[in-house]
Amino acid sequence: MNAAPIFPEPADGRVDVLIVAGEHSGDEHAATMLRGLLDRAPGMAVAALGGPQLAAAGAQLLHDLTASSVVGLVEVLKNYSYFRALLDETIRWIAAHRPRVVCLVDYPGFNLRLAAALRERGLSAKGGGAIRVV
Repeated sequence: MNAAPIFPEPADGRVDVLIVAGEHSGDEHAATMLRGLLDRAPGMAVAALGGPQLAAAGAQLLHDLTASSVVGLVEVLKNYSYFRALLDETIRWIAAHRPRVVCLVDYPGFNLRLAAALRERGLSAKGGGAIRVV
């Protein structure tokens, strides 16, 4: 697997919602949710770590997580440094751009660690910060 990416700046300089969906099924479900959300709030700025369906639904795709999904403990361990760097970059981006909401869809190995890190760093509402994690 390649080195973890550096995520781009938000397209309009702000981000209301960041969606993190690392598996193909999560990408599909999150895209359905996003289309409904954008129907109700068309000006909402949404960024995503997900896949092509989230991008097609209107999210600025920061990184295609579905292209780097792995199955099994051995594969995760072989790619540990990549996933650690990806988590670090995700936390850095969230701290820098402060989305109002971070929506975690499936992908528990990554998303549970991300939620804990946001709480520990005081970024999430549960950690005393302003970012809602759902």
